[in-house]
Amino acid sequence: SIAATVILVVLGLTWLWHSDYFRYQIYTTQFGETKTILLDDNSQVVLNAHSSLKVPRNLFASTTREVWLTGEGFFSIAKHATHRRFMVHTD
Repeated sequence: SIAATVILVVLGLTWLWHSDYFRYQIYTTQFGETKTILLDDNSQVVLNAHSSLKVPRNLFASTTREVWLTGEGFFSIAKHATHRRFMVHTD
């Protein structure tokens, strides 16, 4: 029925909105692969093999630049005119 379809579409869109898909860009590497990533603030990250980096799609939206790293990465952080901190969350 139409009501069931509308409910399914609303639930699907709600799930997508609350998932990391819209809010974050996620970079990953496979075994034996490295990847160099240039962030919006001109910071550079080299992801080592079998690692992932989750970056807010709008890195400048908050007062602190925050990213989430699983695995290994080398960071070269760009200085920011307002001296905003750059925070890396890891396990």
